[in-house]
Amino acid sequence: MIFKDQAQQLVARWECVRIINEVPTLAVHTAIALSHVPDVPDHVLKALDGLLDGEDDKVGRRIYDVLRYVRSLVEENYRLEAEC
Repeated sequence: MIFKDQAQQLVARWECVRIINEVPTLAVHTAIALSHVPDVPDHVLKALDGLLDGEDDKVGRRIYDVLRYVRSLVEENYRLEAEC
């Protein structure tokens, strides 16, 4: 499982991307962080693969898919904390 603060930091870093050249490095960091998460959806992994391969098509959609998933992990951690 990814820690809440780690997921929040990833979201903040994605939100601060200013140039497209930053995306592959951030995709690597995200992939490393998600390696602790069991059952990452296939579409998220494919989106990361595309961002790392430097494919120019659907970059926005790929970033959207990755960021939406990481945000869902933040929300999940908040729900788990509230239940405790």
